[in-house]
Amino acid sequence: MQKYDLSKCPCGSGRSYAECCAGLHNGTRQAETPLELLRGRYTAYALLNGDYIKASWHPDYCPNMPARLMVADYKKIKLTGLIVIREEITGDRGMVEYQARLRIGARFDCIHEIANYVKTEGKWYYTDGELVR
Repeated sequence: MQKYDLSKCPCGSGRSYAECCAGLHNGTRQAETPLELLRGRYTAYALLNGDYIKASWHPDYCPNMPARLMVADYKKIKLTGLIVIREEITGDRGMVEYQARLRIGARFDCIHEIANYVKTEGKWYYTDGELVR
């Protein structure tokens, strides 16, 4: 597993993990916006927290697989930065366009996605996304 300095949250907010995404992961608070959910999911991937990834994915869209498998490939990946391009919220639907920077061994890469979210019963969920090439 890649090591992260938790005095700075992996999501890049500038706050410590305890002040930022830890509350999302341990269930003491809910994401108030799609962007906050994205940051929580990004950090969950960094910390191999498959349970949070699965719980934050809308049940109608979530792959039918164990939570541990959702982060299995991330054991070899170091997430190195999150760049938020834009966020749009219209009622109970949201979208965040972002780039996730990562390193696999000596190789650097970037995932550019337009991620979609829906608010159901007062809680934001990730539904799906479209990779931007």
